[in-house]
Amino acid sequence: MLDSKADNNDMYKNLNKLYKDGKYKETIENIDNFEIDLKEDPILTNLKGACYTNLGEYEKAISSLMDTLSIEPNNRYALLNIATVKFCQKSYQLSFNYYAKVAQDFDIEPRYLANMGMCLFKLDHFDDAVSLCEEAIRIDPKCETAYFYLAEMMEEIEDPEASIKYYYKALEENPDSYLAYFFLGNYFQKLKLYKNAIKFYKNCILKNPNFINAISSIAGIMSKFERYKEEIYYLKKIIDIDNQNSEAFNRIGIALNNLENYSEANERFLDAIYLSSEYEDAYANLGNNLIKLGRLHDAYACLYKTLEFNTSSEKAYVGLDLLHLITHDYFNGNEHTEKINNVSKEDIESFLDILNISKNNYTTKFLTETIYPQLPTDNSIVNNLENKSSIEKSKFLNSSDSTVQSSKNIVALYGFGRSGSLFLHSLFDGHPDISTLPGYFFKGWFNEKTWPLLQPNYAEDNWREKLALDICTYFEPQFDASSKKNVIGKPNGDADWFAQNLGFTQLGKDRSEVLDLDQDKFKNSLIKLLKSYATINVKVCFELIHEAFHDAYRETTHQNDEDKTLFYHLHNPNYYERTSFNYYYPHNKSLFIVRHPIQMLESWIKDELNQIPETLAVNASFENNDEIIKILQSSNKISYTLQYFINPLNSMGIVKGVKLEDIKNDPQKTLDKMCKWIGIKNDPSLYK
Repeated sequence: MLDSKADNNDMYKNLNKLYKDGKYKETIENIDNFEIDLKEDPILTNLKGACYTNLGEYEKAISSLMDTLSIEPNNRYALLNIATVKFCQKSYQLSFNYYAKVAQDFDIEPRYLANMGMCLFKLDHFDDAVSLCEEAIRIDPKCETAYFYLAEMMEEIEDPEASIKYYYKALEENPDSYLAYFFLGNYFQKLKLYKNAIKFYKNCILKNPNFINAISSIAGIMSKFERYKEEIYYLKKIIDIDNQNSEAFNRIGIALNNLENYSEANERFLDAIYLSSEYEDAYANLGNNLIKLGRLHDAYACLYKTLEFNTSSEKAYVGLDLLHLITHDYFNGNEHTEKINNVSKEDIESFLDILNISKNNYTTKFLTETIYPQLPTDNSIVNNLENKSSIEKSKFLNSSDSTVQSSKNIVALYGFGRSGSLFLHSLFDGHPDISTLPGYFFKGWFNEKTWPLLQPNYAEDNWREKLALDICTYFEPQFDASSKKNVIGKPNGDADWFAQNLGFTQLGKDRSEVLDLDQDKFKNSLIKLLKSYATINVKVCFELIHEAFHDAYRETTHQNDEDKTLFYHLHNPNYYERTSFNYYYPHNKSLFIVRHPIQMLESWIKDELNQIPETLAVNASFENNDEIIKILQSSNKISYTLQYFINPLNSMGIVKGVKLEDIKNDPQKTLDKMCKWIGIKNDPSLYK
């Protein structure tokens, strides 16, 4: 808040005009250029503090505002500004105290009264909080801040009707309130009612065409539904308003990448970097995109630059891992990696020439030391890398990084085709030394889309509750098999009813039971575990989900959950999912279950041929019948199978394979070997 006395002086008037025009840095520069001792001018110190507040530089703001109070201890404007800074810093008790000090001696504006109400709400004084906001509205019925706070309070106590009512009341008092439309859009987006959300965002934009947050929100929804062309349309609108918006350029690049328009994506990432020279995410995106264009050395330089800003950047290591995999397989005569990444031998050889690596001096150790930064020089460590995968090596890149290092023992189960992976998984589900989730509903946890959808906004006090709710929403079939929703990563493709497809609607002896778990138990357990964390990452959340699931639904034992081995069914992962998983768990053990290839193909093709009568019942014509065409092309699975088994990714990690036939023919011997390899006891629960 600005001192009203400033309007009586030309110098102050000019500064106030700069401030009101949003030119906060220029205002500060002008103040600093005056040949005035600021310690003697409370108007200027207060104005400087207000500028720093708007710039988000709260410590500098407090310093300037305290200078004001040192001159005038009861300066109303400085006290209000300090209260506002403390409110922004979430120091709600201090904020309330400063507002209260002003209210004792002066009339206080309704918006500040509303702020006091929100402070009390954050301090768990609900009734008093509502009373103060309602008092603000009584004084000024157009005080929309009070309506917004009341709507937020109602949302927190899970009263959606009351919440929406307050937003609409704000609109009744001010039909042109773009913020009311914006907050309604946010509210409906939280409810996953995206059409409603878009409608309100568009109304917001009609009222304020330059309000970037609403346009950005629509673009985010378009991205969520993979409508990338429409996402680009809205992001370009942001650039029309603010052509210096580096985030918009970066997001356009990501959307173009998803549309496989790599050349244009390249240009947009470069635009983002030009506008923001230390934009870590844009550098990482550019690096990974350049690999797809065959510009391996340029990609390498961008990925290194990313690590200068963030030494544990997952995107950067994914790119470096791919470069290592491509070059390693080139030297070992495996052309499959080149083909799946559309990289030519010429591209690889040019990259290797720049790195001064040739067939004459190549060793795995030398290649690894060259590609990865900060690799330990201890010969015994480096020598141990000779026969390890690129993902395993990445654990050395930042030995203090807890996102990579993990003491958690974890086994990833991989199955292919109809090989019996669910059968094997069911044997270990219930083992006292194992922590696992039934089925492979969480196969896509390490998908590139998962964490952006779930990552909490730590500024919200209820982020833990929202995270637990979102997990149950996006992975609903894990808890309720009657849900026909798919899950992130689409483990079985576009299945009409994924949980049924997986067999979780035909449980029990007579196959009449449907998996239906009390989601509140899981949410409460997860929220309780999250109380120990101020922030989390995708790996920590993954482990907490397992622990919460065990606490909610399993019989408790005296064993510490931290000692349990995680058993993760990673069914048919894509490249990103597998690479990301290996990044977070470089010491993981990979267990492949395989079936005799001919029998597997027979079972696979037979299953698809059996679908013909049902498919023809829906559409008797073979013409333009995609389902029939797909079934008749089932023989393509032969080549697909061969590609799967020669995939170089199969060499990553500590790998073992087991035949389905061996488990069925001699379960005691086979399961005993598997338990020893995993590091758990051969428990009777395996044979129930």
